[in-house]
Amino acid sequence: MKRFESDDTEDIDLYKEEQDYENAMSKINIEFYKIEQESDRRLLFLTVKILEKSFFWRFRSHMSKLKIINRSYQILKNIINTDKGV
Repeated sequence: MKRFESDDTEDIDLYKEEQDYENAMSKINIEFYKIEQESDRRLLFLTVKILEKSFFWRFRSHMSKLKIINRSYQILKNIINTDKGV
């Protein structure tokens, strides 16, 4: 009887370790997601700031500005990802 009891506790301990590992990995993934979101937000802010320096920026329509922002943001993001080796 004693042998089976120790096997059960070992299984429970392994299960707890697996759960702890999964919880830790989940928290790490959430932190990476937050970091990526903050990075994207900063990149978007910098994109708009760069584009606002153009003399013609204030004469463009809102739709035109949005298209230019989107295109410029995607270009800058690709440049950054290429530099990272992604």
